[in-house]
Amino acid sequence: MPAQTPSQSVCEVFEHQKVELLLHLLDTLPDFNTVMVFARTREGVHAVASAISHADVRVDSIHGSKKPELRDRALNDFKDGKVRVLVCTEAAVRGADISGLCNVINFDLPELYDDYKNRVTCAEANRGEVITLVTPNDIKPLVKLESLVGEELPRKSAPEFDYASQPINVKPTRKKGGKSRGIRSFPLQNKKPKLKHKRGHR
Repeated sequence: MPAQTPSQSVCEVFEHQKVELLLHLLDTLPDFNTVMVFARTREGVHAVASAISHADVRVDSIHGSKKPELRDRALNDFKDGKVRVLVCTEAAVRGADISGLCNVINFDLPELYDDYKNRVTCAEANRGEVITLVTPNDIKPLVKLESLVGEELPRKSAPEFDYASQPINVKPTRKKGGKSRGIRSFPLQNKKPKLKHKRGHR
């Protein structure tokens, strides 16, 4: 009997709601007893792991700057079920044995297709699920990823999650003449100009 293909899906979300959606998924997906969350940068790993920890979920993290012995201990604790969520960068687990990996949440869209394929392969062996969070800025890379996968990944909406209807910090659209619409501008008279230091003057 052939192995069951894991459920691969995409959750479209604005950037400012990614952490909120991640926490919602961890709270509402009963089959996600263990899940590996992938972030692109070390700073992203720290931020995501901190948010998960504050939600009272057992979590650990690994990244390239972490000592090898600490990375090995975190990975072993994850495999042994001592932590539910392991947040990591791809570089930190590349070459490591993650054969027992069940579920994956790509907090950031993978930069390399081989990284995405490796996560799917590991989840496939354990009938897991792979969910990728995608923001409006990820549309072009997502299209490229789907062309390599060979199919359009199904879009999924998380039940009972209050999706924002528009992004925050929208860049103003400008009319001719330099005036913006719908965005208040603030005077600059209170800002001190930067002065260049000239020799001979004190």
